[in-house]
Amino acid sequence: MWLRTNPHRRTPDNYLPAKQYSNSVTVRLPHPTSFTLEIIKYAESALKAIFKFGYNYQRVGIMLTDLVPDERLIRLSAVVDKVNKRFGQDKLRMASQMHKPEWPMKPSYLSPRYTNRWEDILVVE
Repeated sequence: MWLRTNPHRRTPDNYLPAKQYSNSVTVRLPHPTSFTLEIIKYAESALKAIFKFGYNYQRVGIMLTDLVPDERLIRLSAVVDKVNKRFGQDKLRMASQMHKPEWPMKPSYLSPRYTNRWEDILVVE
């Protein structure tokens, strides 16, 4: 897991460079897993280890490697995906996901999803 502030950010009051911070941590799980709840538990623990208050973070990332398929969880994920596709995005979600974040992403900033949405594919006539 890694996080960082915006290296180009300026303070609004005097336009000086904002204070910077970046850090990362590697967590090796005790056993292979593809269980989302377990991965979230370790990710939250890693975030607590490197997060510092008082910074305006720009990016946070997680890299998962050595995931192991589990047929039962694959079927569960397929059901969750099917329900969300039918009834709307995030109708079923992890409890740790915020339902109404304080600062939701603005849809106008979303990039078109040319590779996974038919509606976003460009048409040239």
